[in-house]
Amino acid sequence: MIEFAPIPVGFELERFGSASIDLHEWMRLRKYALEFVVGKGVNATSFTVLHTEAGFADLASHTQVKWLADHFELLCVAADEKHRHFLDIQYEGVIHRIPFEALLPDKICATLFRIGVAVDRTFGAYEAMSMYLQAAVAALPVEDARQVLGWKDSNTLHWCGAAHSPPVLRAHLEMSPEDYLAELNRLILPMSSLQFVLCAAAASTLMAYLKITEKIPADCFAVSLVGTSSTGKTTALKLAASLYSSPEDENVFTAFYGTANALNRMLGKHHGVPIAYDESTIRNSIRISDFIYAFTQGREKLRLDSNAQLKYRNSWACTALFSSETYLVNAERDNLGIIARVITLDGLTYTVDGTHSEQIKAFTGKNYGYV
Repeated sequence: MIEFAPIPVGFELERFGSASIDLHEWMRLRKYALEFVVGKGVNATSFTVLHTEAGFADLASHTQVKWLADHFELLCVAADEKHRHFLDIQYEGVIHRIPFEALLPDKICATLFRIGVAVDRTFGAYEAMSMYLQAAVAALPVEDARQVLGWKDSNTLHWCGAAHSPPVLRAHLEMSPEDYLAELNRLILPMSSLQFVLCAAAASTLMAYLKITEKIPADCFAVSLVGTSSTGKTTALKLAASLYSSPEDENVFTAFYGTANALNRMLGKHHGVPIAYDESTIRNSIRISDFIYAFTQGREKLRLDSNAQLKYRNSWACTALFSSETYLVNAERDNLGIIARVITLDGLTYTVDGTHSEQIKAFTGKNYGYV
């Protein structure tokens, strides 16, 4: 079994350079390398490719290693719902997801150059590098590539958030967790309406957990904050979103604007993480009642592709928070099933005054993602 993790070595490799080794070191390294033959007949060239902490190298001889490519880490192979495969790599602290076809010999140089990784473009070298990465894709464990925010059930239940690799939510505290909770409590204490909005957001995590682990048919529900401007609706939504990520993160706080397919695709990531839609009754191309019905069902409607096959359906388990100056649902237009799943908070205020609102905004801008 070849080890694809970088092997510690006692030498350094500069781009397009080489390093000297002794026979003992060559024998140690050889067992971690893969051998490839590029070309045919008299043009055939053999490469013994090794992944080291100094970079990718070719064990050219018993006394020398040659540089093939800059160092980067191979993390895992990911596959999406359409069985497309990707290789996740990390270079200088940034994680990149590369489609399998982008690793082919005629694309490998452009693929890696694009993210700042240099590759030896001399005859055969880049092809050997491509073959090594293809071998890695075949051997590394395959993970689910579908981006999930919150609970992900893959053999064991785990949380995908700021600590996930790669991170899918953001987290930052400019104070200790104890001081953060104390300040959060101070800010929400005067306003029970604000406390309710935060509870509705946090309910996403419990609801999805019960649905996945206990198989309890907990349904998605929405909270609609209706009222005039300057009542603190947007501020309340940002504070609720900040429990999970930065209020600047469109995964948790976004304008209610886009096509139905785009909004459903965004929702399909949410399994325990709420989403806040600001100014939700803005002019939009979608029917709000249709979207609310799909949201409360927890999955997209059935659709066929061009081959009359059922398309993959996005599903979700979360709560949604809406702010607007007019009603999201009403009894004249919508059926009682939809109305029952949208809790309308009509004409409430969520901040004490302008100073309170500014304090919350400053707090959420510097402290988020703690949940």
